[in-house]
Amino acid sequence: GACSALEQQNVPLEPQSRKELVESIDEEAQWLLRMVENLLSVTRVGECAPELNKSLEPVEEVLAEAIRRAQARFPGARFCLSLPEAFLMVPMDPMLIVQVLMNLLENAVKFAGSRARIDIDVAELPSAVRFTVRDYGEGLSERAIGTLFQPSAGRSGDSAHGMGLGLSICRSVIAAHGGTIEARSAGKDRGATF
Repeated sequence: GACSALEQQNVPLEPQSRKELVESIDEEAQWLLRMVENLLSVTRVGECAPELNKSLEPVEEVLAEAIRRAQARFPGARFCLSLPEAFLMVPMDPMLIVQVLMNLLENAVKFAGSRARIDIDVAELPSAVRFTVRDYGEGLSERAIGTLFQPSAGRSGDSAHGMGLGLSICRSVIAAHGGTIEARSAGKDRGATF
């Protein structure tokens, strides 16, 4: 609809209206890109998919890519990164892990606000590496936490379009890597941690 309005030569548009239509087109294109990335992720980690093609990847580079994408999408958000001093190499499919981080960062910004602070922490554990994304938004109810990682076309929360795929994809990708994902609430209006 926005494209059609812009294409009509005989309908004069104010500069602000034209700007809003272009922003709408961009927002919808970005949503479509994220949806395609999520659907491709599902096919790569589905039950019948071949084993992941993991390689040793530097954690800093994977995080840098996710943050670069998130900053481009949410220029007002403040992403605060905390890394261990040690240089970490982790066996992973980097494209899939960037997708997980993007889904988490997008949800954090959505629920905390576009100018909010989002903390990203990496910790080296004895036999794993833990990535943590924390927002300071509305938090999660216990009921929501119980169904958070299940796909739900009717639940608003994962995307403005209500597809409800992002967190279930995160769980599938992390499980395919031999890991786990969980959510915690810091309390009402005190944020959530993944």
